Amino acid sequence: LPPAAGEAPLFRVRFAIEYRCHSRQTLAMAGSHAPLGWSFLSIAKVAMRWGEGDVWTKEADFPLGTVLEYKYVVLEDQVWTKLQDEGAEGIVTTFRSQTVEDAGDVDRIVKQMAIVAWQPGENRILKLPSEVPAVSELGPGGGVLEGGSAHLRWEVHEETGEPVFVVSDLWAT
Repeated sequence: LPPAAGEAPLFRVRFAIEYRCHSRQTLAMAGSHAPLGWSFLSIAKVAMRWGEGDVWTKEADFPLGTVLEYKYVVLEDQVWTKLQDEGAEGIVTTFRSQTVEDAGDVDRIVKQMAIVAWQPGENRILKLPSEVPAVSELGPGGGVLEGGSAHLRWEVHEETGEPVFVVSDLWAT
């Protein structure tokens, strides 16, 4: 949807962080601006996608010039929840290979998972760029990250061909 009158246009941001966790865990994000949030239900909707090398990614759209406060969160399947398939006792489904794209996945997180760790240190603060470059002008991205360390850059999105702002974070502060 296009932005309402007076609102900044949205653009795509891809967050990436390397983090190793066991098969009953997944990473998610919490933050100060929609689609992120600080409540458990908001966090459950922003589970990240696991990739090779234990790199977790999440893409979301934000208004240009947004100052975003955020943090990474570890969610874990809880052993006290009842298995849907009693015959699967002792078998752990690997959550990280799935995506949280529909209400069923969010329901599963809410019913079976709990927050077991927050990224240590202060919340991350990211000033997102105020304009998106043309694809032909892409180079290192703007933006200032405080309270942590990140590599910021612009890339061309593989599927849409549009610019995407990439934030490659480190877990430790």
